Amino acid sequence: MIDISAVDPAVLELAGGQVTFTAAFLGSTAGTPYLTLHFYRANEPISSQTVQGAVFNSTTWVTSSGTITIPDGTTRIRGEVAANDRAVSDLVYFDRGGIMLGASPVWR
Repeated sequence: MIDISAVDPAVLELAGGQVTFTAAFLGSTAGTPYLTLHFYRANEPISSQTVQGAVFNSTTWVTSSGTITIPDGTTRIRGEVAANDRAVSDLVYFDRGGIMLGASPVWR
């Protein structure tokens, strides 16, 4: 869980009140990842938003990202990754997950 309660409001304003969630995926078979951000005020959940990522495959890592608006009053953010419609024997790997302020996953 990421605590953003100490982040200066001016920084959040410069970020456009948005956060970008990114992660790379590789599977034993092709599939579609879902990236979810959970927003909290202290320990109380206030919102969750999910974005569908780019289709991944079994040969190369595929990076997915999505930009989500931070709800008013958010003090903590938690990320979650998933892939639906998988067989029990399927494997899905994820790497380089990041939650960044702003609408771009480009290093600042």
